[in-house]
Amino acid sequence: MVRLTDEELLELLDGTESDRVERKESFGGDVPKKSRQAVCAFANDLPFDNYPIPSATINDLSRVVFENEYLPRAFAEDVLQKNKRSYEERLVACRMIHLLEDTVPTVMGLLAVGKYPQSFLPGFYIQFLRIEGTKLEDPVVDEEKIDGGIVEMLRRGEEKLKAHNRTAVDITSGAAHMITAPYPQTALQQILYNAVLHLTYEGTNTPVQLFWFNDRNRTGVGKTWLIYHLAWMFAAMDKRIIAADFDPQANLTAAFLDEEEIEAILKDSNPGATVYRSLKSLTEDGEIAPPRVRKIGTNIFLLPGDSALSRFEDVLAAEWCRSMAGGQDSPMRILTAFWRIIRMAEQEAGADMILVDSGSNFGVVNRSILPAADYIAFPLGNDIFSLEGLSSLGAVLKDWKDLWRKRLGEWRTGPEKSQYSDFPPPPGEMRPLGYLCRQYDLLLERPIKILDQWGRKDTPCLPGGGAQ
Repeated sequence: MVRLTDEELLELLDGTESDRVERKESFGGDVPKKSRQAVCAFANDLPFDNYPIPSATINDLSRVVFENEYLPRAFAEDVLQKNKRSYEERLVACRMIHLLEDTVPTVMGLLAVGKYPQSFLPGFYIQFLRIEGTKLEDPVVDEEKIDGGIVEMLRRGEEKLKAHNRTAVDITSGAAHMITAPYPQTALQQILYNAVLHLTYEGTNTPVQLFWFNDRNRTGVGKTWLIYHLAWMFAAMDKRIIAADFDPQANLTAAFLDEEEIEAILKDSNPGATVYRSLKSLTEDGEIAPPRVRKIGTNIFLLPGDSALSRFEDVLAAEWCRSMAGGQDSPMRILTAFWRIIRMAEQEAGADMILVDSGSNFGVVNRSILPAADYIAFPLGNDIFSLEGLSSLGAVLKDWKDLWRKRLGEWRTGPEKSQYSDFPPPPGEMRPLGYLCRQYDLLLERPIKILDQWGRKDTPCLPGGGAQ
């Protein structure tokens, strides 16, 4: 919201009726109700990007950037050639200024073509840190505040990332030289662009925080790191996210927490300290202990994993057999344990979305986790094992959905539902979103042949969803 100065407020009070001010002889009758409706309508109809910034002028916008960078990318060339509008009229049409008679720049105008937007939007800059370690308190080896217009910011940000993404050239290992880099430059570019363009600048002066740590990644298809980065991305879009670590390897917990924090959690024997501690209470006391949700950052919460979760597999395996026999009360409450933990965590954190990291197998733990999922995404590597695994996964997932629907139907018509009326089981949607292929290395600026071969192969479709 635009904050007016005392002088600007006094000017509105002393002035005549305008698009900002409507005057009434009295505040009686239905005037209070209509006034409240008008205020709500104005607040809902005017997005933050369209707010005018009274302290800015049209001279704070870059005409060069608007005409040479913005317009050619926003409109077709023939449309621009036929358009005879003036500079100011084009700015109004693109919502860069408030009105033709009142050429005050809007938030959008300053963000898109402002010469130095930071004079009016203090949080619109990139804070870059290169940290020699895996924690924020580790030594900082490079730091820079990247500001200016958005085009200049993105250009300097790309240069900074490219400088740290050091390219190596190997001329001794083979007949042709090999060029490698830690990360694909296009992937780093997308991270930068998403961070700048999707951050909300309303009601906050927090800048875009671009922190580069030492590599903590492990080999694999990127399942855990997909969850990790999606959590931060959605959090930056003002969504409250819970990252739930249901993988016995607990890699997601290791991504969010340092070793000292993890050690303290694993030593905590209180119920709910980890996912396993919540489940352990179910087998001992007959009820799940409320999970302890840990706040990681703004809008991000973690359900810590535990390697001891593998001990729950034997319990689940036995209960699946009992449950399929029907007429059992306890099995259904055990089989839906992960669902109940998710619901408890959701209520505690007020989450908009829960991202779950599960193990890479067809085990009984995953069979109990997946009915709680609305959607499933499948990270893949570019090799024959991933393609064959995807085919097997499609068939297994269909069997699991059919099995769960059968059990859910028995529960709805059996004695369990009346005995546990306050216990809603998960619907078991498990809709496939598709798969994501891992990026592969480049050789002489081309994909390595064997990896490119598997990446181009036709891939099987998943039940209930497309292949990609």
